[in-house]
Amino acid sequence: MGDRGWEYLNSSDDDFEYDKDNDGSWGYENSDGSGSFYGSDGSWGYKNSDGSGSYYGSDGSWGYRNSDGSSTYYGGDGSWGYRNSDGSGSFFGSDGSYEDIDSSSFSGDDEDDDSYDSSDISAGASLLGGLIGLGIAAYAASKSSSVDYTDTNDTYQGSSKGNIPVAKRQVLKSNSELFGKRAKAFLFKHKLIPIDYSSYSLIGKSGEEVYAILHNCGFKNVKRLVIKDIYVNSQYYDNEVEKVEINGRSQFNANSEFPYDAQIVITIHQKKEITIPFSASSLRKLNFNEACSRLSALGFTEIYTTPIKDLVTGWITKDGSVEKVVIGSGNGETFKKNAVYKYDVSIIVHYHTFNK
Repeated sequence: MGDRGWEYLNSSDDDFEYDKDNDGSWGYENSDGSGSFYGSDGSWGYKNSDGSGSYYGSDGSWGYRNSDGSSTYYGGDGSWGYRNSDGSGSFFGSDGSYEDIDSSSFSGDDEDDDSYDSSDISAGASLLGGLIGLGIAAYAASKSSSVDYTDTNDTYQGSSKGNIPVAKRQVLKSNSELFGKRAKAFLFKHKLIPIDYSSYSLIGKSGEEVYAILHNCGFKNVKRLVIKDIYVNSQYYDNEVEKVEINGRSQFNANSEFPYDAQIVITIHQKKEITIPFSASSLRKLNFNEACSRLSALGFTEIYTTPIKDLVTGWITKDGSVEKVVIGSGNGETFKKNAVYKYDVSIIVHYHTFNK
C-alpha cells in the first residue's frame, strides 16, 4: 500500500487520491485542515485543524501528536518512543535497546541531501502522517519481505562468461528490525537514514548485493532497472550494477542521509534473452545441421550435438535426423514455441546415426 498516511497528512483534499491503489482506502479533509484517512488494511487516523491528531495501525501500533509538535509512538512490536516539542526525546526498541536524542539531532539541516524538502516537517501533523505510514508499511511488509527485486530469472550460475563473481551473500534484516529503525528516523531525523556506501563504491557489485545493502540500511522503495544487453565479449558481468540513483541523484558520498522512503533505482546489466519462435518438436526429423543452424541464427552460442548410434539401414529414420532437442543444464528440457532463454544457455541436439 505504501506510505499513504504520510501522503494524506501532508496534502490537501484537492491533490490526494484516497484510493490511489484501488484497494478500498478512503478519507476526507475539511476546509479547516482537519480530516481522516481509512486504510484498507484496517489502519486509520485523523488530524485536527491545530495540527494535533492520532493514528492506529493494523499491526497494533499507535501514536498521537500534540499541537506543539510533541508526540508519542507505540510500536506493535513493543517498541515505543516520544519526542518533545524542541525535537529531543527517547526511543526504546523491542530488543531492549535505548537511545536518547537531543534537540540538535533534529535541526532539519542536511547539506548532503538536497532532495529533502523541509516543508515535510513544517506541515501540520507531519510526524503523525509518518507514523500512520509506518503502520501501513508494517502491514505491507507482512505480505512481502522484499521490494520488487527477486524474480524467477535472477540466477548466479557457475563461472561461464558473463557471470559476475558472487560476493559473500548478505543476510537481509527482518522487517521488525527495520521497522524500529524507521520509527526512530521518523521521531528524530526527519525520516533520514544514512547510507554507508558512496555511489561509486556500489558500481560493479552484483545487483543482489546492492539490494541487500540498501534494504539493510532501512530503505523501503528499492526498485531495479534491468538492461538485458550482455552478449559475447560484453564488458559487463551478469547482474552487474551500473549505477544507483536515490531520489534522482546518481552521485552521493558515504554517510549521506536520505529519507527511508526515497525512490531508489538500481540499474543492472543482465544477459541478452532470446525468444524461440518455434517449438522443440518442430525440429524433430530435421537434419541436425539444419536444426543447429536455426538455433545459431537466433543468437544462441552454446549449441552441442550428441549422436544416437542406433541405425542399421537408415531406410525409415534418416542418418542425421533429429530425435530431440533439450535446453538447460542437467538433463535439460524440451521447449515450447515463444519460450525465452538467455543467449548462452546450453542446447543439446540429439540425432540418429549409424554405429560405425
